[in-house]
Amino acid sequence: MKRILALLLCIFAAAALVSCGGGEEQGALQNDYSEQSVFSESGWRRTVIYYLSDEGYIVPVMKRIPWEEGIGKAAVSCLICTPENMAATAGLGFSPIIPNGSSVSLRIDESEHATLDITGFTQLDSAETEVNMITAIVNTLVEFPSVETVSITVNGKGGKLKNGTKLPENSLHIGLNPEKSEIETSELGMLYSTTLYFPNDSCSLNVPITVYNTYELTFSDAVNALIKGSGQKGLRCCFPEGTRLLEAGITDGKATVNLSSAFLDTALSPGVDEAAYQTLFLTASRFGSINELAILVDGVPYVFTSGEPAPPLYVNEF
Repeated sequence: MKRILALLLCIFAAAALVSCGGGEEQGALQNDYSEQSVFSESGWRRTVIYYLSDEGYIVPVMKRIPWEEGIGKAAVSCLICTPENMAATAGLGFSPIIPNGSSVSLRIDESEHATLDITGFTQLDSAETEVNMITAIVNTLVEFPSVETVSITVNGKGGKLKNGTKLPENSLHIGLNPEKSEIETSELGMLYSTTLYFPNDSCSLNVPITVYNTYELTFSDAVNALIKGSGQKGLRCCFPEGTRLLEAGITDGKATVNLSSAFLDTALSPGVDEAAYQTLFLTASRFGSINELAILVDGVPYVFTSGEPAPPLYVNEF
């Protein structure tokens, strides 16, 4: 058996995604609830923008921005660390990531390929920050129906940034926040990726984590992973110690999760049971289109401490 650091595997996977494109991940859920118009009020557009969380993760956040021609450029401009953008996100747990002083221009051709050029760019201090910035830009742009792939240039040129990160060419959506753990495998073969969702410590944000395995996870596998917890910095496990999964399944757009009685201890921490509901719903949405989630405890419907939560329309909202 060869022991391989998943961090290295994830770096390789992220590099492949940046250069070739990867799996599809949407900030607006792909279920009946996301079929509404993106126009929430006259003159405004619901737009999913990928920000940097205070814990260092890239998170999708739905923000209403004024409608204008070149709305894609306006969305990416929200990621520039201007005083206005920093003030708008202050205290919300996330922030823009493109260095202040940068300007962006955007061209989208008939093949739905977007080329974003950054001028006035100040080099970043680490490869991790470079990857996060590229991930935020690419994923923000591919949320638009008119964009399928993205290239990024600096002063009109491709190549690499200061710390060796390659600027993307024809990138699809980039997997978010690859886990850093060990994977054992008998040989270097195909790795399967799955997106799990965990709240941050304050339960104010839902954080997508991309996990890699040598097999495809089932919904039950994913729920067990949520119960176990991520173990990564700044992420919370919503399931009290001793919680066991009794059954999980998705039928006709309804996800059902039956847990052991230890889950009742979530009542001791206000808001944690609602955070568990959101992470379960978001994770279930990766396994099919769902519009309903039922949480049971020993087969009996769980009663939430603050009333039945509504299914999330977006992973996070501004």
